[in-house]
Amino acid sequence: MTLPAFDSNGDLPTADAHFGASVFWLRRPAAFGGEQATIEFWQTRRDGRLRGIVEIVENDDDSK
Repeated sequence: MTLPAFDSNGDLPTADAHFGASVFWLRRPAAFGGEQATIEFWQTRRDGRLRGIVEIVENDDDSK
């Protein structure tokens, strides 16, 4: 899948139009308590239910 160009500050309307979901960026240095703790924190809604989180990673391998 080719991803649309997004503003690095968070282009929420473009992401919502493309994916039908809110998309947020977080760099590893900003993951206080570690990546897993940050994901678990953001995954849990205020009412205790879990929201879906998808990790998108860049593939620099041109052979695929």
